Amino acid sequence: MGCHKIKTPFGNGFLCLKNIYEYKGYFFEYHNYLGPTPVHKKTLELRKTIPPGFWKMFDEFKNFTEKEKRKYLIYG
Repeated sequence: MGCHKIKTPFGNGFLCLKNIYEYKGYFFEYHNYLGPTPVHKKTLELRKTIPPGFWKMFDEFKNFTEKEKRKYLIYG
């Protein structure tokens, strides 16, 4: 989850956004200790089902370094 310090009329605050990745045509939210969650391509809302091949793709993705993972970060 990406958190950013922001200034507001009421003082400083934090804005935290979920990290959304796209890899091999799959869109998913990923957190180091909560794991991956598939999201819809257009709305980035959580999916109710896991698409076929998702876990095989994630097995590859999880072995990337943090620098490699950032290449696929589209939101966060």
